[in-house]
Amino acid sequence: MEAYQIIILVALLLLFVYVGAFLLILSNSLAFSRRLRKRAQAMLVLIYEKQEVLLSWFELLEKEKAPFSEEDLRLFSSVKGMNLAKPSVEEWTACLSSFKEAQMRLGFLSEEAELDDSHEEKSSYVSALHDLDFNYRQSSAVYNADVVAYNYWISIPGFSWLLFLFGFRKKTALN
Repeated sequence: MEAYQIIILVALLLLFVYVGAFLLILSNSLAFSRRLRKRAQAMLVLIYEKQEVLLSWFELLEKEKAPFSEEDLRLFSSVKGMNLAKPSVEEWTACLSSFKEAQMRLGFLSEEAELDDSHEEKSSYVSALHDLDFNYRQSSAVYNADVVAYNYWISIPGFSWLLFLFGFRKKTALN
């Protein structure tokens, strides 16, 4: 075997190893990308449910003639009008912050309206919100773990530029 043939054989072998490693990295990146999309959709469902529960609790307080300030009415109209079709991380965080503020305000208004824990509807709303918060915390922890794995796979040296050309970009973890 000639020297140039050995060089060509080694070069082809290295190319084969590189392409094989790239395909492995590409498949893992695609898998985590799909996972992240599904987890984000699941968390959006939880957020929509939380929005519905908050608005139902607000309607209950309206029926009970609770005293609302202008700030309260503005807060609940913003909660009602939130559009979460494809939120960015900043919009997601702002939405959750508004929901938390609305939940705290509803608790305070319930105490002012003398709706105690024996009120069945209020208790069901509080319980549903606790369950939704628990599920959201679990889902966001798993989502953040997948973001870390995804970012790892797309940033492997020697392959990151190819993945960038294929449209893979770093994702941001949720707070």
